[in-house]
Amino acid sequence: MLGIFLGTGSFNGVPQLNCSCRVCSSNLDRNKRLRSSFFLNVSGLNVVIDTGPDIRTQLLRENISKIDLVLYTHEHSDHFMGLDDLRPYTNTSPLNIYARESSLQQIKNAFPQNFSSELPLYAKTNLIPNLARDLEKIIFKDLEIIPIPLLHSQSINSIGYRINNLAYLTDVKSIPDTSYEYLKGLDTLVIDASSIEPNPVHLNFDEATCEVEKIKPKVTYFTHLSHDIIYEEFDHLAKDNIYLAYDGLKINI
Repeated sequence: MLGIFLGTGSFNGVPQLNCSCRVCSSNLDRNKRLRSSFFLNVSGLNVVIDTGPDIRTQLLRENISKIDLVLYTHEHSDHFMGLDDLRPYTNTSPLNIYARESSLQQIKNAFPQNFSSELPLYAKTNLIPNLARDLEKIIFKDLEIIPIPLLHSQSINSIGYRINNLAYLTDVKSIPDTSYEYLKGLDTLVIDASSIEPNPVHLNFDEATCEVEKIKPKVTYFTHLSHDIIYEEFDHLAKDNIYLAYDGLKINI
């Protein structure tokens, strides 16, 4: 499997507008973060997890000419508002998207032109919405995917995804006990570590590190990074096989 971090930033991206902090002012490419999204080539299929408002730029940068499947973690705008940019990928074949029921409804509300049965044929897109249910396997061609329930905020929960021996868990504040069983034996864990200081709806560095110690993957990448985090100051994490992801990072899984 080949994984590409299309984006590794938090809600506002980095640099954040109207901010002159040392991270937002940094010239280092690895401190510049588009909104979080992940690409995976597995079993001959191209899978994208989340399509935030930067997805067009991200897909062009990586020269991705085909998408077979899109998985959504939840309905916050930084994770789905680029959906309309997927239209060109539906010109020759349907594009299946999977999300929780609440997320699908929010997506349909935001982009009625992509899902309304009343539109004329020329205006419709070939996006196929599918329901992702907690811990129920998604079977797509030769691929098995497990949606992993996560706790994000008081009003919105999210789901991560396990694909083979990779798990992608972003926008998480805590992991329900029932989910750990499905996170055993991972080669690669990608997990939310949005900030240094405590955050009410995201894991911070210390909390994410505690989750890594529980899950025990072979290697971990922190993502959904805010402007709290300056890349060059966290090399010490590598001693525990924990790495800061950065935009454009490619990993073999």
